[in-house]
Amino acid sequence: MLALVALVALDLASVRLPSIAALEQAVSKGDSVETERVARRLGAARLMRTAESGTARARLAALEALPLVDDLAPSLPRLVTLALRGDDKLVDAAARATRRAAERLTRERGVDEEWPPDVPRAAAQSIVNGLAQSTRASVRVELLRAAMALGTWAPLDDQVLVACARDASPLLRAAAIETCAAQPSLRAIVLAAIDDPDKQVAITAAVLACRAPLDDTARARVRELATATRDPALGSCLTSFATPEDRKLVKALRKK
Repeated sequence: MLALVALVALDLASVRLPSIAALEQAVSKGDSVETERVARRLGAARLMRTAESGTARARLAALEALPLVDDLAPSLPRLVTLALRGDDKLVDAAARATRRAAERLTRERGVDEEWPPDVPRAAAQSIVNGLAQSTRASVRVELLRAAMALGTWAPLDDQVLVACARDASPLLRAAAIETCAAQPSLRAIVLAAIDDPDKQVAITAAVLACRAPLDDTARARVRELATATRDPALGSCLTSFATPEDRKLVKALRKK
């Protein structure tokens, strides 16, 4: 019996986990297959520790790898914390990791990994809190998308979306408009954004609004926007209006 125990111990001792340096190398090469293989062997716990306290290069590699591993749901609040402090490169990487991880936290995966219901709900709440605390637009966009990804666990309050759609940052407004477009109850927010002072936000809103029938007032606003910006993206909207005037404007946009 002692000999068997010693043999098992010897076998375990001979198993070597990959190093963080191996992960850094895989990430720097853009080798997604090797990155996932190494990440899964390192596991969520070690990757999270590295993301919090490793060297700058190791932290970025760990953040790239974390969304690829299992049992990540309990670590999401810690990822959100990383997205709120540190240099721009780190917080952006942490925010992207949060969004990518959230997109993988499906109901089916929750059943497979036997999460208690409060785990993804706590993750969703931490993301909403981070969205309110962050002052960096790129981080807030990623956190907004992460919160929407967890909507099956904890639906995002409409008031949060409305606030984001009226934010000072055009980047966040555009992301919020895209999200509002998927909810009929928030269509008025999308229609109002056709008059957004930022032309790209206005174009985004117009294209999304045109997925459903528009009244004459909204059509006129889309035509005005197309005439002012000459953006070809609005061609599909104008084509759907099916008037000679709109077809003429579509041709003009295509010549741009």
